[in-house]
Amino acid sequence: MEFSTETLVKYLRDSVLVQDPSTAEDPVWLQMSDSDLAIVLEVAKHRDFPNQVLSSLANGVVYPLMLVAKKELYYRLAVKSAPKYDLKGDDAGELKRSQRFEHFMALIKQTEAELQHYMENGYFGEDGIGDLDEDGTASRNSIYVRESLITSRYYTRRNYGLLKAPSVSVFVDSLDSSRVQLHWSVTGTHVFLRYNVYISDSDVIYDEYKHQINPDATQIFSSIDQRQTSCEVNDLIASKRYHVLVEVCECNGIKGYGGVVFETPAPVTETEGE
Repeated sequence: MEFSTETLVKYLRDSVLVQDPSTAEDPVWLQMSDSDLAIVLEVAKHRDFPNQVLSSLANGVVYPLMLVAKKELYYRLAVKSAPKYDLKGDDAGELKRSQRFEHFMALIKQTEAELQHYMENGYFGEDGIGDLDEDGTASRNSIYVRESLITSRYYTRRNYGLLKAPSVSVFVDSLDSSRVQLHWSVTGTHVFLRYNVYISDSDVIYDEYKHQINPDATQIFSSIDQRQTSCEVNDLIASKRYHVLVEVCECNGIKGYGGVVFETPAPVTETEGE
């Protein structure tokens, strides 16, 4: 299911009720246009979901993006006009702007709790937000969020534990005494984040028991373009053995690894003819 930017803006506006501590709807919030909210969504998307396009979000991204956008919105409203001094009203009532600031911080804390709960469990329980089968019982397959049905639980801790890591195969295309050209193929990705490529002359470049890359390895390439599956390494030393490791990172933290070992040939020397 695709969501237009206009639909996402409307959903964000409808899901937010911003009141100041005097319980009147916040005037700064009322002044925010749809363009302002679209910028908030774009900032949240760019920071937390950089490989997504706002007009064609993956289903599993919509709800967490909304929560992140709400946090961004609350931060903006909190600092928009909230210096720490007292504000005297015409009715002699006193409203502390610091109180307004704390009010938004409380909303941010609440939204962060919802986001963490979703990331860990993907289920919100008995308030109309949760997983339901046709008979009304809890389901493990989908999440209803108001009028939106999110079928992916990609960002939950449960999925992190169950999903298989991407499979990576690395190939040497061209090799000489100082340069190598490589490409790789990847299967089993879900929501791609980036490629990282490392090179080392150590025997082990990735420790499978410590789950870490050898600190002596040098990162030679990184890309957030899923189609960019090749690179070239220059300034290698002749007659030396190298290990190259390709790391595929998913948006939810899952990583897959693949590598190749090669030895650069001795330099070709010119000999005088007889």
